[in-house]
Amino acid sequence: MDEQRTDNPEDPIAGSIALVKWLAIAWGIALVLGAVTLILPDALAAQNNVSLKRAVFTATSTSTLSGFEQSFAHPAAFAWHVRIVFLAQILTAALLSLVGGGVLISRLFGLPHTDRAIATMGLIVLFLAGIAGVLTIAPNESLLASITRGIGALAGAGTTIAGSGEPTSILRQAIILPLGLAGAAGVVVILECWQAIVGKSRLSSHALGVLTMMAGVYLLAMILLMPLVGAFNQTNLMRASDVVSSTMGVGATSQSIGQLPRGSDWVIVAMMLVGVGTLSSGGGIGLAWIRTMGTSLLPKLLLWIAIEGGLVLIALVLILQSEPALSGDRAVMLVVASVRNVGLSHGPVSMTGPGLAIMTGLMLVGRLLPLFVVCGWLLGDKRKA
Repeated sequence: MDEQRTDNPEDPIAGSIALVKWLAIAWGIALVLGAVTLILPDALAAQNNVSLKRAVFTATSTSTLSGFEQSFAHPAAFAWHVRIVFLAQILTAALLSLVGGGVLISRLFGLPHTDRAIATMGLIVLFLAGIAGVLTIAPNESLLASITRGIGALAGAGTTIAGSGEPTSILRQAIILPLGLAGAAGVVVILECWQAIVGKSRLSSHALGVLTMMAGVYLLAMILLMPLVGAFNQTNLMRASDVVSSTMGVGATSQSIGQLPRGSDWVIVAMMLVGVGTLSSGGGIGLAWIRTMGTSLLPKLLLWIAIEGGLVLIALVLILQSEPALSGDRAVMLVVASVRNVGLSHGPVSMTGPGLAIMTGLMLVGRLLPLFVVCGWLLGDKRKA
């Protein structure tokens, strides 16, 4: 049959790709604004001006929802106009990931959800996450800070203006981490869970696969990590849960990672590599894809895994050469956390050399390349139809 115009509003694939395109444009504008505001005078109170390289890294870390902890300042020290742009970066990134990724997932797997339904649910859960953040407001904390805590948790932003609390705090365990896990499941899964609750439909194989993989990987990682953390008690259990949950959703604090024995690094890296989320939660293609996609997409998936693996190896060699003082296990975690947009690290990222540019590039690839790849798959399938 003749190839259809990609701008046909009656073509669901074209409509979904057009929506992702506009969300990506808004995301890119917010990223550029984030970098520009950081290099302007008075971006940080009582601080020296931020270098261009550091500003680009910080803006990229925010817009890719990686959230690496910075060595020069916490977002709470930003000037008010920088905080507004910071929130805009998180919101546009959340919409690109949760809504943009959600509509592509729905088209790729042939799910019945419309773009409007996915976008509406995405806006609703972001609003509710903001309300949850307000409910956790601390004394002398601004309303904007508490809102970013909730939205950032759902979006998987490792750093927010307010911070996300200590690993063993009730605040983080009861509100922040559950929001992060909900965001990791993605808007499509949240939408299907809601429809199942109100009795409109049953969960699809995609939703069941995502929830099953998340639960299975969480339990397996806890079993592997707990003996390394220390004695089995409430504090260590919360610390381990914080780290494991953070590989799926909101990033853990560097304090949480730094307190773990060095052997536990490889459990965390393995979790980030396999990935349990879907395109609608960012972080590339993970186990949930293998569990839910058809056999026709398997060769494409294997090719993507090979490309991503080669990218990680090349970046690891480059970063070890540019940062000779960085130990091998620390370098592995930084590289994998960058390409998976998880933002886990043993401490604030203080490097200033080429390694900073390498991590910036990896974060951009990790956030954008999966979207481009799936758009290419959808357009290729449409041309064959």
